[in-house]
Amino acid sequence: MDPLVSGLIYFISIPLFIVSTAWWLRNIHIGKPAALSALFSIVFLLGSYIYLSSVNTMLPVWAYLIAALVVAILSSFALLIYRHEGASTRRRLSRH
Repeated sequence: MDPLVSGLIYFISIPLFIVSTAWWLRNIHIGKPAALSALFSIVFLLGSYIYLSSVNTMLPVWAYLIAALVVAILSSFALLIYRHEGASTRRRLSRH
């Protein structure tokens, strides 16, 4: 594993995560679909963990647990948003 590559991925993914999260929240606020922006947020948040797990087979168990916890939390938020968007779309369609 190259520590320079790992560090670059980590420090590049932080601003990308912030931008994609702002995009996600903006989409939620204006009522646009937010699934794609949520997916980008998850990928950028876990980018360094994905790299580490793909090149290093000797990661401690806690690293996998943290990554799984982050995925579980973000997935539950994404599911809540999806259900909310589906309900608001059904209400708009039933009015017409």
